[in-house]
Amino acid sequence: MRLRALWALTSMALCLLPLAAFAQSPVSSGCSLTLPSFTSNAPNIFNDQQEQYLGEALAEQEESNLRLIPPGPDDQMTRIGEKLLAALPPSGVHYRFRIYDSGEINGFSLGGGRVYISRKLIAAVKNEDELASVLAHEIGHIYTHQNAIELTRALRFRIGITQVGDRADVFAKIHLFFSTPPKEGEEKDREKVDQLLADRVALYAMAGAGYAPGSFVSFLNESMMNKGKTGNWLSDAFGITGEASQRYRTALKLISVLPPGCKEIQPASSTAFASWQKNVVEERAKAVAEGVNGDRPIKLDPPLRPSLWHIRFSPDGRYVLAQDEGSITIVDKAAVKVLFRIDAPDVEAAQFTPDSQSVVFHNNDLRVEKWNIASGKRTSVKELVVYDGCRQTLLSPDGNILVCGNISFHSGDPRIDLRLIDVESGKAFFEKPGFYSGSMFTSQSAAYILALESLAGINFIRMIVSPDGRYLIATSFDRSLGYDLEHRQPVPLGGKFQELGQARMSFLGPDQVFLIGNEIKNGLNRARILSFPDGRLVQETQIGDQQVESTSKGRTLIVRPLKDYQAGILDPFQGKFLVGSKLAPLDAWNSSVAMEGSTGNLYLGEVGAQEMPEVILPMGPLPNPRAAAFSPDGKYLAVSTSNRAELWNLQTGKQLNLIRPFRSVWIDEEDHLFGQFPKFLDKEPTELKLNLASSGGAGRDFGKYEGTDWQYRNLQFRFKPQGRDKAIGHHATLEVKNMETQAVVWSRDYPHEMPACWEAEDNRLVLAWDLGSDTAKSEIKSYPALQHEIAALKNQKKGFVLETVVPATGAPLEQVVIPEIDLTNGHNDKRRAEVSGGFVLVGGEHGNTVIYGLKDGSKVGEFFGSVIASNAISGLLVATNREDEIILVDERTGKELQRFSLGSPIRVAQIVPGTLGKDGSILILTADQIVHRLPLPAANDPQSALSTNSAR
Repeated sequence: MRLRALWALTSMALCLLPLAAFAQSPVSSGCSLTLPSFTSNAPNIFNDQQEQYLGEALAEQEESNLRLIPPGPDDQMTRIGEKLLAALPPSGVHYRFRIYDSGEINGFSLGGGRVYISRKLIAAVKNEDELASVLAHEIGHIYTHQNAIELTRALRFRIGITQVGDRADVFAKIHLFFSTPPKEGEEKDREKVDQLLADRVALYAMAGAGYAPGSFVSFLNESMMNKGKTGNWLSDAFGITGEASQRYRTALKLISVLPPGCKEIQPASSTAFASWQKNVVEERAKAVAEGVNGDRPIKLDPPLRPSLWHIRFSPDGRYVLAQDEGSITIVDKAAVKVLFRIDAPDVEAAQFTPDSQSVVFHNNDLRVEKWNIASGKRTSVKELVVYDGCRQTLLSPDGNILVCGNISFHSGDPRIDLRLIDVESGKAFFEKPGFYSGSMFTSQSAAYILALESLAGINFIRMIVSPDGRYLIATSFDRSLGYDLEHRQPVPLGGKFQELGQARMSFLGPDQVFLIGNEIKNGLNRARILSFPDGRLVQETQIGDQQVESTSKGRTLIVRPLKDYQAGILDPFQGKFLVGSKLAPLDAWNSSVAMEGSTGNLYLGEVGAQEMPEVILPMGPLPNPRAAAFSPDGKYLAVSTSNRAELWNLQTGKQLNLIRPFRSVWIDEEDHLFGQFPKFLDKEPTELKLNLASSGGAGRDFGKYEGTDWQYRNLQFRFKPQGRDKAIGHHATLEVKNMETQAVVWSRDYPHEMPACWEAEDNRLVLAWDLGSDTAKSEIKSYPALQHEIAALKNQKKGFVLETVVPATGAPLEQVVIPEIDLTNGHNDKRRAEVSGGFVLVGGEHGNTVIYGLKDGSKVGEFFGSVIASNAISGLLVATNREDEIILVDERTGKELQRFSLGSPIRVAQIVPGTLGKDGSILILTADQIVHRLPLPAANDPQSALSTNSAR
């Protein structure tokens, strides 16, 4: 159950008495309204305080998926919300108005006074009155207790709950509700969503607060793409009047009967609101560090450099941009120095403008930024508002045009729409609805491919722009479009361009296009060079099954991958490679070359040069590591990204070694690192052991491993198929080797389902099977205690069987039945468990963690969040529920001890228990590459949790 919808949540059978039923209540705007009374005949088990608890519980789940923007000193949204509330009779609910960073145009509420508005919606409103209309609608849902009433119904129907108690009880019942699959008929039992009630409350609050009621209907009409439709008696009779039309029609009627002094209120301009709106739109969300008492931060020196993924020369060849996952760096080529760095998380490939004066880029939320190179400052930010969204985008190099592609399915047939949007005005100036339209004659494979691409986020339109930024080519199946972006007019494509189809292609200079066709033989594909736009064949050649991209200047191509290189510069006319790069980011400007070096810095040079100058790039934030681990004693840290890994001594913060990337890692009690290192550059995959304590980092190579082998500590696990179908999910053998000796230490045959293998503290490994599997049934027969636990379950077919074994021998240790069920019926099972001391920590499927006793499967506690570190000696869990927030939990009770923010996304954590004469600590690595060393709360003393410098 997801409690969100555009402008709304849910509503029940509530009655709003007529506006004319009560005495007049004058307002300063000259609008005089009667005071309405809100009554409800629907059951509601929550009082005002319990509804606050309900809002807190729902917020814990919902906010884990949101990036909230901290309210500033000039919090206009709260001011508007409080102004609206002042026009309504007082209630016992405390309201909170928060902005979240998202490209969706949305406002929603969670009950208990919690209202959320997306930053994109704030960008979409034309004035304060339109934002007030959305806030008023969400206040209407809360004010009439719609969320509490809906949860009252849902709790009763799904789990038989008819009353709630204190905060802990409300949280427990909400956890139980989300952990229980919906019952058959539950959706039918729900009362029809009725937004009209919230609309009526909203219009009353707006008029009473002096806002223009007309802004409500205008923004409703635009945001729901209603186009002024109201429906009529005939569409009503056949039940085909849409919700947007019904709401629009009803709102118009409500406004028409308002007193003249109310319905004639016009939107007012506000300098303060306009300034606040501009600031909200332009500034990115930033986490606020709270400062934890006793923190001893360690800055990694040097930090691990994020991997580059995009390099580009400016059109005049003077500058180079280097882009990693979180930032863009601009480099002066001649001076071989960095000019400035731009924070740019989650954006598409940046580009230089055709005049080489600026850099432009955009993200999937349709945010477009332009930065001036001379000043190093941002010169414009545009938040484009497209109510039906853009599933695929491309920004013109001058940053003035956004190409927007959408895909939809009508009766199973695919349809692709294409439009070009002017960035400055936000308006579409060219539209091609049904650019590609499937029909009953569309091949099933084409429709299937489009459906998969849409679901996977794969581009369903091939789009390329010429290096000079003037021309666009877009293709999808048998449809193609040429467009002059400078003069904003289509360009007829002739000759061989009529056969484009789904060919891979790239511009080759400003007036030629390189096309890759079907395979000929031996992995080679036919390739053609065509003149643009007439489609005349210039040359025919061959190429491998590779991706091609234009270089910044010259009739050459960037080709990925090659046999011995990740990328290379190809002269297609001569059929030879001019440059090869061990890493994928690469570009050329005539004979000049730019590429990423092994340390993550930028190398600039000329084709054929033996040496290239190196540009030391500034550090960007650390992305989520490929693998990472602290040593048990907290002395060392190992972190790997896709292109490199680094080891540090945390007593000094200094680097021990920069090494090749690893995909898994473990550090033992004697500070030996065991890792699996995949194929990288010219090195074959191997398993290694490194001695971190030795000055030279002495190591030992254990030899090659297979891609299906996985590491657990110093052991190698492999599933060996036994059936004819070679599947490893069933009828297979689990074989375990010692990494150092490569000797098989134990193996076990499973004639049915193979186990899931999870981590545990101490000398244990967790094996688990779904309770409905044949292997689980066999395990239960072998252990009488499990049979008693099964008998105690309400649903004896739901949950999983967990067994711990000694990793080095496979000897069984503990067995338990865990009642946590798969809510997806096997489609996307996200359950996962680890064992800490005598407890099983189960990650559920609604962002929660449940703690069970390992001895008998009894439930200990539950909280929203995911465990990132645990330690049975200290009895402490470290969890996250929001990207920059830490939650400390007592694993013996499931009770939260403390939560705080470190101001940067959390990457990895470790609990180091205290020893004789030495205090314990919590180590937390954040994206700014600082390791926070926090004091460990005293053993068995929940009251000694860390204190922060700011209250919550």
